[in-house]
Amino acid sequence: MHGQHLYGNLAFVAAMLTSPVVWCVEVRRDSPKPSVSIWDGLGGRDIYLDSASKLEDVAMELHLNQNASKPGVKLGLMLIFPGGGYWHTLTGPKDIDPFRPVALWANSIGFHAAILKYRVRRPWPEPLVDARRAVQFVRSHAEAWGVDSNRVCIMGFSAGGHVGSMLSTTWNLQDYREFDNRLFTLGDAVSSFSARPNLAVLSFPVITASQKPSTEE
Repeated sequence: MHGQHLYGNLAFVAAMLTSPVVWCVEVRRDSPKPSVSIWDGLGGRDIYLDSASKLEDVAMELHLNQNASKPGVKLGLMLIFPGGGYWHTLTGPKDIDPFRPVALWANSIGFHAAILKYRVRRPWPEPLVDARRAVQFVRSHAEAWGVDSNRVCIMGFSAGGHVGSMLSTTWNLQDYREFDNRLFTLGDAVSSFSARPNLAVLSFPVITASQKPSTEE
């Protein structure tokens, strides 16, 4: 079922991001790309980071598009938030991982891509804080990675769709701005960058916590 949702949404996003003709591409399988930690040893320095979870495990798997190696070329980046019900993220070597093909598909239509492994089995808003940080981290490395800072996009699946929807609507709340300011006073340059996504794609997202079954009028 998730596979049908996944590839159905890919077709929709391809139509939205490419113009005006959508070319069919074969998405190849590939090995995992370099993983980079997004917190740089900041664990324990703030209430949002004072966690029993190992922050060094909060990382992005990078799938940079080789076309950006050309001088002066900057591409948008698609930041992918996997699902897993906040119990786990489907990014580990022991998991069946449907998200690397999504990253490779993003490469095939002219984007960089990255898959975020955010904190799970932890209180809210820790997963959202990781997502905010990931967007800021991408922008802080935009020059080195050949990323267009005005085209930082997010794509979330299931629980990752919930993370994406919350990030898109609450990224600039006062609590988070104060959090950024606290980290900045500690010498953290990443926190000075915007956490606002330029585009959000939500694939079968969790967007309600109601216990009542939905009904049609």
